[in-house]
Amino acid sequence: NQDICWSWTPKCGNYAYLEFFDFDVLGRDAYVTINPPINGKSKFYGNEFNPANLPPKTIGFPADTAVMICFKSGKIVNGHKGFSARIIDKPNSDWIHSPNYNNVKEDYYNCSDTPPPHGYGTGIDHCDVRSPSSKGQTINMHFCRFDIHSPLEGDFLTIHPNPTGIPKYFGDSLEAAEAPPQWTEYPEVQYLTVCFKTRDTVDYHEGYLAEIFETGMSTTYGPGTDYYDYSSSYDYYYSKYAG
Repeated sequence: NQDICWSWTPKCGNYAYLEFFDFDVLGRDAYVTINPPINGKSKFYGNEFNPANLPPKTIGFPADTAVMICFKSGKIVNGHKGFSARIIDKPNSDWIHSPNYNNVKEDYYNCSDTPPPHGYGTGIDHCDVRSPSSKGQTINMHFCRFDIHSPLEGDFLTIHPNPTGIPKYFGDSLEAAEAPPQWTEYPEVQYLTVCFKTRDTVDYHEGYLAEIFETGMSTTYGPGTDYYDYSSSYDYYYSKYAG
């Protein structure tokens, strides 16, 4: 019987970044909760043999937002080891992107066509969570680059809430049939989650780069139009826990 929580509040101008090293949480009433939610979910459990309800390996949370992680176990745990993780601060950014993009603020601040220095890597399981800075603000997401290859079940991106009926996004450009919309607004959405997963082996692909920004209300104008105007409060994008 365990019931314990950890809270992390990033320093001003930063967001919390959570990385799991091990996760083996199974048994009667054994689970981990994470808030803010990821993909609309807060409750996670499983292990490498039961992966359906595992959390992502790495998560970037909204700017200047506290994170709460709780672990609960019942009377029967059947020898499962629990979990270990690390949470740190990272500087806020208006961008989300695959890990192969470096110096995004300096090199891609205007959606430059410059390709990243190398393709994305193997075994990525990462989610970015974003939220509006205040009530009445609308999250917008604008993809600058998209090149994620997926033969059958392979590398893909997911978005929650999903702006289309496509469950997994992939393709060699934003013109691909299974690519996400280049620009989408999310009115009245409290949390937007974008997740990226890759296989154990990958070919060269550029990955993705998207800007997250806010508008005060729903708009029909997208990035680059003559009448488009927006402002954003985001300047984006202890330990180990033992069960």
